[in-house]
Amino acid sequence: MIGAVTVAGQAQPYLRIDDVAGLTALAQISVVELHPWGATAETPDIPDRLIFDFDPAEGLNFDAVVEAGLDLRERLKTLGLASFARVTGGKGLHVVVPLASPKRAAPLGWPEAKQFSRLVCVMMERDFPDRYTTTMAKKARGGKIFLDYLRNDRLATAIAGWSPRGRPGAPVARPIPWSLVRTGLDPAGWRLPALLDGKPGRDPWADFDTAAGDLREAIGRATKG
Repeated sequence: MIGAVTVAGQAQPYLRIDDVAGLTALAQISVVELHPWGATAETPDIPDRLIFDFDPAEGLNFDAVVEAGLDLRERLKTLGLASFARVTGGKGLHVVVPLASPKRAAPLGWPEAKQFSRLVCVMMERDFPDRYTTTMAKKARGGKIFLDYLRNDRLATAIAGWSPRGRPGAPVARPIPWSLVRTGLDPAGWRLPALLDGKPGRDPWADFDTAAGDLREAIGRATKG
């Protein structure tokens, strides 16, 4: 089913997909790339995930992105947050963090999600200024990886898992297990024709919902002391 959701402050409603039939309908009208929000249609002002995007400078080996992803995974783990990996089908890597709805406090919104994401990225930049930058300008990225925390903002989107990209060969933004985030990883290495012909295998994000962490607690750990 394809529906619509009204978002405060927006002149036009946003598209919502509720089931496989809705995705099939999009395919029938030749929709290729899907870029959803980091929130559900029911609560668009409350993020249910964080997305960190690693964008390497031109000419930088992707192994450096792999190292950055593993670094971030460990940092998030110390803050009590589980994370999941996704190649983008382009030249990047996403680290996605599921967020739980707090039971005893009001849920945090986009401002807090963005501030926390920025804080984590600034910490990485501080520790390794020769590797990372949080400056968006391309002239500041020479030989570095841009740590993009801006996906964690109201109205921001990111490519969906399993979405093909509108590029030659139809590379797919594929969720992958952390065991594949290693030297030699190709972020555009899975293409639609091969995936359609192969076996789906175990869902690498099968534990995504049950692994959801508390953003408020993570903020407390990150700012302690």
